This record gives sequence, structure tokens and C-alpha cells, in this order.
Amino acid sequence: MRKQCIVIVMIAFLLLALGTLITAFFLDYESYENDVVLGKVRVRTELYYEKDGETYPGAEVVIDPANNIKKKGIYHINVVDRESVEFIENVRIRVVVESDVDTYIRIKLLDQMVLTTVNYLGDRTEVPIIAERTEFFYDESEWYYNNDDDYYYYKLRAKRVSESEPLTIVFIGGYFPDIHYHTRPLGYSIQMGIKTEAVQAHRGPQQNWGLDNPPWGGTW
Repeated sequence: MRKQCIVIVMIAFLLLALGTLITAFFLDYESYENDVVLGKVRVRTELYYEKDGETYPGAEVVIDPANNIKKKGIYHINVVDRESVEFIENVRIRVVVESDVDTYIRIKLLDQMVLTTVNYLGDRTEVPIIAERTEFFYDESEWYYNNDDDYYYYKLRAKRVSESEPLTIVFIGGYFPDIHYHTRPLGYSIQMGIKTEAVQAHRGPQQNWGLDNPPWGGTW
């Protein structure tokens, strides 16, 4: 009889312990699930030109005019002719956000000054020129340039307006007020690529960019 009582007590104790472990597991599982926001992060960047109230699509660098071969995703910026649509003062960049969750965005402009020459046979040669980083005008109340990693950060959380309407954010909406670009000699141009990164606002910057806090200060 005494042995039966001991066995019953041990079984009850094991059931209690097992129940505690199961409860703890589900509580921990629930807290983990609540810490994850699932959604779609989708952002694209568009470069275009604006002159005299008209807009024109970005022109990719042509490396073989005869066969219309271009450098995909590398845009041509004219620094010689002020009347050119592609002149640097006409460059515009916007960000189109289709994310259905709050998103943080950062952009890196990969610009290179280039001198292009053409010989008597029509062969083109491009020579990279050492130059300072190309400066563009942007709204510092919304964007922050971080010298440490050369990215422009959009300070606000971004999300599409609705399922059928994306959010459009202006990055470069004009040139510096009352300032004109100092033109370069014939043959010079800027070739520029755009690297755009977007992460979920919830823990995205910490886990993907290694940034516990925003470069401009405060918290995400």
C-alpha cells in the first residue's frame, strides 16, 4: 500500500513538471512569434531627368552605339553641356515603396568620373578619373548622409499607401538652389549606379545592417 502511494505521488510530480515545461514552451513560443512581423519588403529606385517642366527616363551608358549595347543599371550624367537633358543639374531620383510593412531604406550612389575618347577607327576608350564624391541636393530633414558607410538613410519608416498605390519618396528633387555646376571639358561624364537597400523596420537595421541605433542618433 505504501509503495502504491509513493508511485502515485511520483507520477503526479512528473505530470506536474511535464505540464510546467509544456506551458513554458508554449509561452516562450508565443512571445517569439509576437516578436516577428511578417510581410513583404519591396522598394525600387528610379533615376530620371527633368528639364523645362518635362521629365525624361534615365539613360544607361552606351558602350557600343552600333549595336546599342549598354551598361545595365549604370546611368550617364552629362557634365559638359548645360543644354543637355542629361546634364547633372537635371538629374532626379525617387524611391517607390511597395512594402506592406514598415520599412527603412538606405541608398548608396556609385558615381565615377570618366574621360571617354574615340580614335580614328571609332574605338572608344574610357579612363576613370580620380575626383571627389559627386554632391547632390537632398532634403536633410528626411535624408541623412553617413560618412562612415557612404549611405544616404531615409529617416522615416516607409510603407505603401494602399494595396494598389505605392508610396513615392523624393530623394533628389532638384539641384542646389542658386548654384550652377562647374562644367568639365569635352569627353568627360559621370557614370552612376544606384545601390538601394530596404529592410523591415522591426529589427531589420540591427540584424541586416548591424546598426543598433540610427546614424543620425536616437532609436529606430
